[in-house]
Amino acid sequence: SLLWANANKDLALRLTSPAGVAYFEDSQGGFFESALVGGPAQGTWTVEVINMGRGSVAYSLTVGAGY
Repeated sequence: SLLWANANKDLALRLTSPAGVAYFEDSQGGFFESALVGGPAQGTWTVEVINMGRGSVAYSLTVGAGY
């Protein structure tokens, strides 16, 4: 889950699996993004927070995994 305080800002969340499959979340408004990947592959995942707008944005990122 990706959270930020200013709803006028636009952040996106991209998860990339060990096999290179990308999951992109950008709801175009609001103050959060979340992604749930069913049956995630084991290995190293890459998590990116992308600022789709201008200026800096303080955010909180929570990542969890379960099998």
